[in-house]
Order: sequence, then C-alpha cells, then structure tokens
Amino acid sequence: VYVNSNGMVLFERCNSGYSNGPIPDTNIPNNYVAPFWDDLLPGGSGGGKVYFATYGVRPNRYAVIEWHQVPMYREDGTQTFEVILRESSNQVIFQYLEMTGARGTGSSATVGIENSDGTIGVQYLYNGSPEAHRLSNRLALDMTHSSTRRASTHVVSYDVRVDSAPPPLTVITNTATIDDGLAVHRR
Repeated sequence: VYVNSNGMVLFERCNSGYSNGPIPDTNIPNNYVAPFWDDLLPGGSGGGKVYFATYGVRPNRYAVIEWHQVPMYREDGTQTFEVILRESSNQVIFQYLEMTGARGTGSSATVGIENSDGTIGVQYLYNGSPEAHRLSNRLALDMTHSSTRRASTHVVSYDVRVDSAPPPLTVITNTATIDDGLAVHRR
C-alpha cells in the first residue's frame, strides 16, 4: 500500500502525480482509491499531516488513512478527510470532516476507485461533476465495487388488499425483487 500526498492510496506501485484524471482510465496511475485526488501540500509551510493506522485483528482489521488539515497548492484553507479500508469485506469508505473553499467541494478533484489495469472503476466525482456529488463537511461515502462483499438484512412489511373475496383456500403469491447494486435477488 502506498499513500501519496495528493489524496490517493495506491496498491502495487506508487505514484505521486498531482494532476487528477477521470475514472476509469488506463493511463497510469491505476489500482488505487482516491478519496480526494488533487494537488495537496501536507507538511509544507502550511502544515497538515497524513496519518495511517490499523485497527482490529485478522480477518476483521481495517486501515484508516487521514489527510489532516492539509493545505492545497496555491489555495487558502485546509482539507481534512480520510479513507477506511476493511479487510474482510473489501469495503471502502470515504469520510470528509472539514472541506474548505471551492476546491474543497471537489471542483478540481477526482473521487473514486479504479482497478489494476484502469479498465474498471467507480467514479463518484470528477472536477466538480456531477454537481449533486459535490463534497461537503461530514459527508461519508461507501464506495461499493464488484469485490465488495456485504451481508445485510432488510425487513419489508406490506399489507395486501383484495378488492373482492377470493374463493376459500386461494393461494396468493407475492414476488419481491431486490437490486442491491451488485446482484438482483428474487423471492
């Protein structure tokens, strides 16, 4: 795992490119998660730090990488955001604590994840588009992708109204279709 100063966590090879690109893109870099890929300057005269920590025990560990009060190149204000990587489920969560200025909304950033050869990815935001996906303080994003394994239970309750009385012992069958974004389930 490589953590760069410009809001990316990369796997297999490092890249320090500050110019963001769209997702997916077969050009380097590939195989990364980008909670906020933009030109950031941690540790410089404006301060700001990048932290990395792991928690839990195998196989349920998780890693947290935080960019804390990191200034942007040629911009006042700082950004505080993090990515959480969960070991067993491959779940990726982006959290934004304090995002300041127009660039803090993602107007010049890429937010998303991309596979190892750059052919598949989930792009949440690229250079402020779509507008409805602009970043804000206290926003959390659960970046679902094809390798995410998630178990959840949902209870759906409903009432059936029959307009006329059915014959005795009539069987009424209902079918539910649930699309969780990864698969379609029918019951």
